[in-house]
Amino acid sequence: AVVSTQSTGGVLRAWHKSKCVLEQDTPSLKREYVRLMSYKDGVLAVTFDQNILIYNKELKVEKNLIGYNDEIIDIKPAFEGNLALATNSEQIRIVNTETLATSVLSGHTGTVLSIDTNLEHGLLASSSKDASVVIWRADAGSYSQIATCTGHTSAVSGVAWSHLQENIFLVSVSCDLTLKLWQPPKGNVNKLHKTKCVYTVKAHEKDINCVTVSPNDKFIITGSLDKTAKVWSADKGNLLGVLRGHKRGIWSARFSPVDQCVLTTSGDALVKLWRLADYSCIRTYEGHASSVLNCQFTSLGRQIVSCCADGLIKVWDTQTSECVTTLDGHTDKCWALMVTEEGIVSGAADSLLCFWRDVTVEEEEEEIREEELQSEQQQELRNLVFNEKYAAAFALSLSLNMPYKCLGVAQKILELEDGKAQLRNLIDNLQMDQIESLLAYLATWNTNSKHTIIAQNVLFALLSSGQSQSLAENPKLRVHWEALIPYTERHFERLSKLQQQSTFLQYTWDRMKLSEL
Repeated sequence: AVVSTQSTGGVLRAWHKSKCVLEQDTPSLKREYVRLMSYKDGVLAVTFDQNILIYNKELKVEKNLIGYNDEIIDIKPAFEGNLALATNSEQIRIVNTETLATSVLSGHTGTVLSIDTNLEHGLLASSSKDASVVIWRADAGSYSQIATCTGHTSAVSGVAWSHLQENIFLVSVSCDLTLKLWQPPKGNVNKLHKTKCVYTVKAHEKDINCVTVSPNDKFIITGSLDKTAKVWSADKGNLLGVLRGHKRGIWSARFSPVDQCVLTTSGDALVKLWRLADYSCIRTYEGHASSVLNCQFTSLGRQIVSCCADGLIKVWDTQTSECVTTLDGHTDKCWALMVTEEGIVSGAADSLLCFWRDVTVEEEEEEIREEELQSEQQQELRNLVFNEKYAAAFALSLSLNMPYKCLGVAQKILELEDGKAQLRNLIDNLQMDQIESLLAYLATWNTNSKHTIIAQNVLFALLSSGQSQSLAENPKLRVHWEALIPYTERHFERLSKLQQQSTFLQYTWDRMKLSEL
């Protein structure tokens, strides 16, 4: 039998008859395992941070299943439909969205704060609290480190790639208040490069939280805790305009994919849309109750997605400024948003990675189907009434939740010679859910003096039917009885008073006839 053990340095060893027959290469990540067990031809290891690693017989990692992500700070699309995650750690996690198998990229010594990818060139950039930016290139189904950008003197809070295929560049912002533009290495790179900074600009007076490059690569926008967002020329780093209007620090800024406008979110719980022509605010989206931490354009710029510190995600219509829907899937700060063709991906401090699918088309189709079905049923109801099939019409109006159609059918039944008996027989055949609906209708009818007589006749038929005993024992019906009693007493008093007045009128009329004699 072969036994696997772990050393204090996180190295796995396989033993056979008291001899070490295989030793794992010194791992780049020192892991602490809480349990080891045999799995097929290899080893399954559970780490202290709730992850599962599956090793083959050569003690090399075949699959990494992440059980706990900690805070998910940033999400970006990676190669082959995978996701790249920054999760409040020194490593970047590449997650397969189908199998949830995860690989880990190690290159930083501090917590990774921001990531961005350029899928056309197979590049990924990451920034960290260690004041560095690392550039990775997709290689054989994974990423390998090809360059390091050093020059910032404090935590690098944001990175962003250019979008066009020619003259690709990378920008970064830092808590040292500067904006830097970098030229990544070109061609196939076999060794680690140090990337040269093209220019450095002191961008803000306080910590910078975000940076984004425009779709045409001509502009750069930065957002800061100094309550401003600034637009820069990408070629020389010249300041072009300042966006002022937020009352607290700005957390994210995005260029529209189709229009010449910019979106910003802030700690003042507002989302603002700005015109690039004159740097004026053209719309403000109000509805969040706490700091808005991230935003994205979706639906070709027709809608906006924003997330905030209470975990809620809101979708807005850019033209009407109305909130289209609110997505409630997180219990803590929602830091990360990514828009895909299928929908939205969000990550938060509750360690959850949520996938949201756009079901607008399905809901519209379902609504059309329901309208068509309701139209058919309404036509069937009219046909039943026309053919004097009142029992079937009464039951159908109950199922369609049409109280006043039901009232009209009840009136038709009561107009028949044996209408009260027919009504009682009809109620005897109703199910309890139909009776509950009927009681709710009665409570509504009874509020109007015009419908009181019909309502009281139906109520009498209900109480004198074979269902009366079950009605008294059903606690769900209590609220309907309580709604019926006050108006019934009021109508009784009104009718009693009317009867007294009519008796007095009759007496007066009789006395007048006697006096004429």
